Amino acid sequence: MWVHSPRYPMELTLGLIVLIVLTYGLEAPTLRLATFCLGVTLLMGLLTEPHLLCWTQAIKMLVMLSGLAVLCMLDHLTSHRSSSLLILLVILGNLLLIGSANLISIYLALEMQTLCMFILVAYSKDSLLSAEAGLKYFVLGALSSGLFLFGCALIYGSTGELELQFIRMSIMSYGALVGKCLITISLLFKVSAAPFHMWAPDVYEGAPTWVAALLSIVPKLGALAIIIQIGLNEIGLLVAGLISLIVGAIGALNQTRIKRLLAYSGIGHMGFVLLGIAIGSIESIQASLMYIGAYILTQVLLWSIVLVISPRRDMLIELSGVSRLNPILALALAAGLLSTAGIPPLIGFLTKWYIILAAVGQGYYLSALIALVCSVIAGVYYLRLVKIMFYQPLSTPLVIANILNSPREAGLGKAILIGVSLYLVLTIIVCPSLFFQLTHLIILDLFPCVF
Repeated sequence: MWVHSPRYPMELTLGLIVLIVLTYGLEAPTLRLATFCLGVTLLMGLLTEPHLLCWTQAIKMLVMLSGLAVLCMLDHLTSHRSSSLLILLVILGNLLLIGSANLISIYLALEMQTLCMFILVAYSKDSLLSAEAGLKYFVLGALSSGLFLFGCALIYGSTGELELQFIRMSIMSYGALVGKCLITISLLFKVSAAPFHMWAPDVYEGAPTWVAALLSIVPKLGALAIIIQIGLNEIGLLVAGLISLIVGAIGALNQTRIKRLLAYSGIGHMGFVLLGIAIGSIESIQASLMYIGAYILTQVLLWSIVLVISPRRDMLIELSGVSRLNPILALALAAGLLSTAGIPPLIGFLTKWYIILAAVGQGYYLSALIALVCSVIAGVYYLRLVKIMFYQPLSTPLVIANILNSPREAGLGKAILIGVSLYLVLTIIVCPSLFFQLTHLIILDLFPCVF
């Protein structure tokens, strides 16, 4: 059911690690054990996989690195014994999802990671918002799973096949086309793309901050990989991408909470990625892969800094005066926000420019114009946040108390994440040739006819 390698070193090793953590985690320091074991798995994957530049293995490596980053965001104050195990199960589900070649195996892998996310979103037992977010995520996740199964049934009834390679080669009937549309809608739910984004702001707000960071990165990678591998409805993806750009740009303008703002920001980013996927050329899909890489870097940087600052009520105003209390942290957050807004010479500008360039090269002039305008509009709320950090006076006693009582020490894990991601955000555009070459070689694996 899972292909691309006669052996599955990353999946099997990570599955063994899950059993080890489950067995000994009640006695051992679970977080350190899980982080160490995941790092060992990543190293084994690098050493045992001979074709790391193929599409499947490259996305698996991104999932592993993203999961390791989320584990590093945790500390002894925010993590519990079972959280690291659930994060490992989410990562394992995404690895199995990316390597799936059968609709049923795709569904099982999706449900494996989704069920773990249900628990993580409602992890704060004393918070009503967390319980509400978990219920919303459960109900809408069950709806998207039902749509996926109904789409699989229609495709099987029309083609008699569940293997992806045979579905792509078979003649599409009306039943199969409807089935593909339902599967597309289900996967768009998973990546919080508009108009199926209604759960994202509420779930991000109610979930613990480290869970919101996990939700914004890891599950989206697996769903995006499957969207590209199945070859879904291009018109539907294009419409969803454009709506996501508009919703992400306009929806965040009046937000006053950090996690809701980052949720709408993620919706806008998914619009750029879906735009490149919908165009369907080598250049556009390469641009989408580059955008995914830049998105992971900036999200790791932003969420790590938010976890260090730890605003009590997640209000934007609580960031006022951070530049005077911790200038280095404020500069790092500003760099991440400006990169997300697409300000040169940061990596966010490079990837957005390449997406728009690919759209113009294929004749999608209106789509490129909409993406450009939405990017300019979205820059407003990123710049507003920078303005709050550097120019907002510390006039409210409650704001002063919240900032002064927030933890000053980043911790080793968060410090490494902030330093590495900030370095890459600042320097990739200085010499982007390696970035371009790696993504080009990875994308060529999806177009064997080019050779």
